[in-house]
Amino acid sequence: MEHKKKLSGIGFWMVVGAAVIKDVFDIVAAFIILVPVVGLLAAALIYVFITIPVSLLIFLYLLMSGVRFTTKKLAVSLAYGFIELTPLGALPTAAITLFIIRYLENNELARKVARRKAVLREKAA
Repeated sequence: MEHKKKLSGIGFWMVVGAAVIKDVFDIVAAFIILVPVVGLLAAALIYVFITIPVSLLIFLYLLMSGVRFTTKKLAVSLAYGFIELTPLGALPTAAITLFIIRYLENNELARKVARRKAVLREKAA
């Protein structure tokens, strides 16, 4: 019995694309904020119209994909949130976080499948 890996397919890659776009705009916002007044206003607009909606999209995608927020995944998500609030927010944290959560989710799924197969083998023997 094969289990389908979570966070794969076109939907995942579309969310990764949105995360990369958000990360690029975060880098732009980090530098444009250095320009007095106009830069601050432009950075605020980037955060309101790109960073916040894409972060919400990522969270909703993970929720709708059935990702259970275990301790590890919750820690990764919280670290992502804290990094976004610091000057390090210019790093591509959204895309990196998606790939880490994908790895953790599919790794846990692989362990569960292996355990289930071992139990079935023991019962069959």
